[in-house]
Amino acid sequence: MTARRREALVSAPLGLLLCTALAGCFAPPDVPLETETFSTFSPPTTEDGTTAVDGTISVDGTTVVGETSADSTSGSELCGNGEVDEGEECDLAANNSDNAGCTSDCRLATCGDGLLYVGREECDDGNTDDTDECPSTCVEATCGDGFVWAGTEQCDGDIANGACNACTIACDEGFDDCDGDGASCEVELCGGTCDQPGPLPGPIEFMVSGVVDTFVVPPCVTLVTIEAWGAQGGDNISLVDLGGRGARMRGDFMVAPGDELSIVVGQRGTNATSGNAANGAGGGGGGSFVWRTAGQELLIAAGGGGGSSLTNNGMPHYLGKDGVVEQNGTGSRSHDQYGDAPGGMNGGNGKTVCGAGGNGWASVLANPAGQTACNYGGNGGFGGGGGSGCAPNICNDLHTAGGGGGYSGGGAGGSCYYYGGGGGGSFNMGANPDNSPGVRMGDGLVTIAW
Repeated sequence: MTARRREALVSAPLGLLLCTALAGCFAPPDVPLETETFSTFSPPTTEDGTTAVDGTISVDGTTVVGETSADSTSGSELCGNGEVDEGEECDLAANNSDNAGCTSDCRLATCGDGLLYVGREECDDGNTDDTDECPSTCVEATCGDGFVWAGTEQCDGDIANGACNACTIACDEGFDDCDGDGASCEVELCGGTCDQPGPLPGPIEFMVSGVVDTFVVPPCVTLVTIEAWGAQGGDNISLVDLGGRGARMRGDFMVAPGDELSIVVGQRGTNATSGNAANGAGGGGGGSFVWRTAGQELLIAAGGGGGSSLTNNGMPHYLGKDGVVEQNGTGSRSHDQYGDAPGGMNGGNGKTVCGAGGNGWASVLANPAGQTACNYGGNGGFGGGGGSGCAPNICNDLHTAGGGGGYSGGGAGGSCYYYGGGGGGSFNMGANPDNSPGVRMGDGLVTIAW
């Protein structure tokens, strides 16, 4: 036992102090022990609490001498005595070693101290650089440890738009490491390839198919422009292109990749099938519609034109009326004179008087087929076009034209025969609307651009 003692050794049993010192040395090497502090000399006391005259006390038969801190010897001179002195973190006497938990200068071994703690560390280069061969974990750098070893590895761990596990790059869905540097997945393919990234080029055109078509929004597309044309109405067998023309509707719509849109493209009303110059009339043209499949939310609808009739009543009574950009359909030519065959309103069907009024949105959603003609009139076009020559028969049901389909259908027939059908109404909930009435001849059309 050294002749010079700290106050702390005097104020506690010697065996307990030695156990405390040794327990501290075996603490985890990366958690430094708390450094003890010392005060000025305090005379030792006897077991009965009295102060010894000569400053000594007997502890378990051993005499301990009290000293002042001013006379203490520095910890570095005492390292190796088996006691944790001031300035020391540990002291295992002869077991102090630079490759063990308590170093030769009585410091606790820690990762980054430049000393290899055998059995606990694989390496220790004295720094915390995670890009060299010995990162801050003091475990030798390996592929897959999450650190990029400069000059040896290209990646190891998380990267932009993907991950690199064991130096094998795995890109997030829709991305690719197109330059092959292994450092990032820098290209969002948007449905294309590295040579030709998407989104896939538009627009896409939808023509008459007689069924409900669908369109799935491509990757990366969030805004589409939809343009829809309603179809033209049909004619009496002796007339050419006198059926009303379809309306055009255009708007911009917010979408999300993967959204599904449903599309109906209007079909031209057919001409009188077996009539002649003195008999028969054309069917109404079908409307064109686009809606969100989920929720059946209508985005846009373009009204079809009404069919034309016989010329007996003169101009303009036999002309089919054009599809309009307003939501309500128009009445038949008879309605213009007598107020007896109005167009539909608020998505409803046009009135039927001797000829079939065009169907509106509610009916088209349930069944987009055109109406079949009666006698030898023309059928209505796909998209809700009204058939010609149908009862009730006020005058003569053989010669009244059908109304156009649309958001609201056009009216048909009226007080007597020889009247063209009304045009279908339209709908547009898109931004930047651009609409035109009565511009489409023949079948309708829908385009979706981005």
